[in-house]
Amino acid sequence: MSALTISDDEEKRLKRIGFLNNRDTDCFSARVITSNGRLSASQMHSLAEAAGLFGNGTLIMTARLSVEVQGIPYSRIEPFREYMKTNGLETGG
Repeated sequence: MSALTISDDEEKRLKRIGFLNNRDTDCFSARVITSNGRLSASQMHSLAEAAGLFGNGTLIMTARLSVEVQGIPYSRIEPFREYMKTNGLETGG
């Protein structure tokens, strides 16, 4: 993978909406907000599907009761966000 090629301002904007750069790449991990760690079976299914469609297939549970979808290329961030909204989920910092 290549080093990050977006501007510092764009990287800051993405961080505010829940996307953290995967070091030395143009890929990001998306933090998906939960309701105190609670997700419905449908939401879990949507997250697993999104991880395969938009990311590298990996989901991480965080200590702050959110879920991270890893390995999302920069070009797939907006389609990922739309998919999340369609399935009742949102990203956030």
